[in-house]
Amino acid sequence: LCDMKFLLASLVLVAGAWAQDTYNCPDGWMLEEDRSGCRCFMLSPGESVTRNDADILCAFHEAWVAELDHPGINYWLKSRLLDITNPGVQEQFWLGAVTHGRHGDHNQGEWNWPHMNETVSWFDWANGQPDDYHDEDCLVLREYHDPFFPKARDYWWNDFSCDDAAAHYICEKECHL
Repeated sequence: LCDMKFLLASLVLVAGAWAQDTYNCPDGWMLEEDRSGCRCFMLSPGESVTRNDADILCAFHEAWVAELDHPGINYWLKSRLLDITNPGVQEQFWLGAVTHGRHGDHNQGEWNWPHMNETVSWFDWANGQPDDYHDEDCLVLREYHDPFFPKARDYWWNDFSCDDAAAHYICEKECHL
């Protein structure tokens, strides 16, 4: 009986150690940890939606559209997207930043992370962006690739229409320790 209790206790400890990877985030969410803390991210399951719909869908998960407040998170997320997406299939994902002023290639304007209530302090724009083409006041992480070498690709920031366009979305929430 004593050996059985020891075996059961050992099994519980081993199972707990195996489960630690998913402990901080709900199932289906990715954990990102760095010196500023930890966050959970969820990629949309395939649908493209307007920015307003992305806000609603993320809120349903008690989350918000992802806000990448420093380059490390941006590069981590780009790396994850490159690992799990195929070239040209999921081309763009909503990010949380918005602007309400005039902006363009020579004047990026003032962008804000609404959930954090902070001004965006760094940028990862694609070449020629932002261009404010037809009133683009929202932000997407967009795939750029060489059509002759589709594996040579990366994701860069692009300003995008909030109301008239659809993109996949990335939700973010705090992790639970």
